[in-house]
Amino acid sequence: MSPSQPDFLTVAQAAAELAVGSHVVRALIRGGDLPARRLGVRPYEVERGMFERWIAVQYRQTREWIAANPGAFVRNEEIEEEG
Repeated sequence: MSPSQPDFLTVAQAAAELAVGSHVVRALIRGGDLPARRLGVRPYEVERGMFERWIAVQYRQTREWIAANPGAFVRNEEIEEEG
């Protein structure tokens, strides 16, 4: 983590980094999928280190799923050849 990056992200900041809406991040937090903290009635905060580790796990799980399901996706080159 660089010194210019905050230690904690707001829901909106996490959503921007994931390119999703804030409602998606809140659903991930409420579902227990994305670790976050909430102090009293304040909005959720996502610790940057945990967020980056969570992203790494998502990438790893996706790679593993794709490797286990090789026919699930078609490459762009294959689509262009068919067209």
